[in-house]
Amino acid sequence: VCLVPPLLIDHWVNHLKQVFNDEPERVVGLNSASHFGEHHHNRIVVVSKWSWAFHFRKIKSALTTPVCVIVDEVHQGRTGQINDIKVDEEYAGMAGQEEDSKSYTTEMAKKDSDNLRTVVRETCRNAAFVIGVSATPINLDLSELNTILTDLGEIGFEEDELYKKVKGYASDLGELTLKAKEMDTPISRKEFFQPI
Repeated sequence: VCLVPPLLIDHWVNHLKQVFNDEPERVVGLNSASHFGEHHHNRIVVVSKWSWAFHFRKIKSALTTPVCVIVDEVHQGRTGQINDIKVDEEYAGMAGQEEDSKSYTTEMAKKDSDNLRTVVRETCRNAAFVIGVSATPINLDLSELNTILTDLGEIGFEEDELYKKVKGYASDLGELTLKAKEMDTPISRKEFFQPI
């Protein structure tokens, strides 16, 4: 099961068909999770994670434990903020709910976010393999990274020496990222990463 943002369903389907080129018919992209059923067993199903969360009560009865769950943009839903929510079905063609929308409150965002996180946890719970994909966590506070790991069924960092070292590393890397955005001239990777 590949849980992805709505606009990336076709992207994932195309790439997975190339990987499984001996059995491309095994890869199925669903425009709505409401179409998921028992006939999808032993298939590679790519579906919007927001649609998956929305229809999970129905899906749950047809879902056997997946061998592997992939969650793309795994950081989405971690904070419960409006700009963290990508509303599905009705808004599937949009990047997400507009932040200045008066009708979409922080409480609604928190509810949608919690629902997504709960469904991801339940989907991943007994899977043999779980993969979370994101370019964002490198800039996250470690408490948010821990939330992501917990949602995927893994153990996060504890308040110990390792946590402090990783927290320092993440902070230094974040500072370098900001520095890179402000730079006008190119710099070698070696020189750029020298401080870290």
